[in-house]
Amino acid sequence: MRRRNAGRSVAAFLCASLMAVPARAADQPAAEPGQRVRIVAAAPGVFQGVATGTLLEIGSESLTVAQAEGAILRLPVASVKRLEVSQGGRRHTRRGLLLGAAAGLALVPFVLTDRHLRCGDVANPHECTQGERTGIAVFMVGAFAGGGAWWGHRKQTEQWREAPLDHLKVTVRPTRGGGRVALTLDF
Repeated sequence: MRRRNAGRSVAAFLCASLMAVPARAADQPAAEPGQRVRIVAAAPGVFQGVATGTLLEIGSESLTVAQAEGAILRLPVASVKRLEVSQGGRRHTRRGLLLGAAAGLALVPFVLTDRHLRCGDVANPHECTQGERTGIAVFMVGAFAGGGAWWGHRKQTEQWREAPLDHLKVTVRPTRGGGRVALTLDF
């Protein structure tokens, strides 16, 4: 009986451990210099809108981003509404394959029921048999699926993950006789 309880305890521990892994993976680390970021900001007189580039620096009061055009954008941290970090590109091969196959399948009934479809040589054409029509339909679905997969593989989009700005705040305040640094962690 003890052996059975020990086995249940181990199984319960493993299940609890596996359930905790996604919770830890869901934690959103802050952005770091050198990462590709997308920022939504509203800094009147400086910048309003969406900017994409490489994060150069996160200071206590400002955020510096190098844009692709070569422009350096320095924004007040308080004006940043959203900060996202690039997770890299993602290709859409599977989606293209499925869309192409669906388009090919939509045309299959027309191929199978078309009595005017001709098969054979150019010099000696004849009306296609049901087996030949089925072969043409299978080839057509495969060709559409292959074309869709090729198109989807060529199309690449960038994936973004939101990075919170408010987890770590560093404030520097000058005081008489020196300065004061405060580090605030928010969970």
